[in-house]
Amino acid sequence: MRKLIFIFSLGIFFNASGQSAFPEISGETLTGESVKIPETTNGKKTILGIAFSKKAEEDLRSWFEPAYTKFISPPKVSFIPEDPWEGNLYFIPMLQGLAKTVSGKVEKELKEGIDPKLHEYIMMYKGSVKEYKDELDMKSSSTPYFFVLDEEGSILYRTEGSYADSKMEELESYLE
Repeated sequence: MRKLIFIFSLGIFFNASGQSAFPEISGETLTGESVKIPETTNGKKTILGIAFSKKAEEDLRSWFEPAYTKFISPPKVSFIPEDPWEGNLYFIPMLQGLAKTVSGKVEKELKEGIDPKLHEYIMMYKGSVKEYKDELDMKSSSTPYFFVLDEEGSILYRTEGSYADSKMEELESYLE
């Protein structure tokens, strides 16, 4: 019987293709737009960057400009011009504990410290993070985590840490 329960549990966690579904998460962008992932992602591939601490947020910020330039606003003048990517991109600082109680101050600091062109891609989450850490196996609070989701919200790829060209190339390979 225990074996049957375990197999059933795995069936809930993994979809038919063997990929795990990203857990539902809701928040608001710095522009005030409500976002509910995966529902809001509108059947498009989605890149998510998540940070749980100030240290992780610093590394998360190292991805802002390269991701924006690559996926949202590629250079108009290049040897081989690229069209903007037709997916979703969100960076998610997860506020918990004391940070959650001063979220207005944190949001103000983020708005002032981040280029306004990026505000619509920064989604503030305020709530418990334990279930996300457990379900997504995010052990370290001091590193950011990145996920590529398919059109249905299943995880195609995962990496962690500060920006590196090699990580971006690997991430991109899951978007084609």
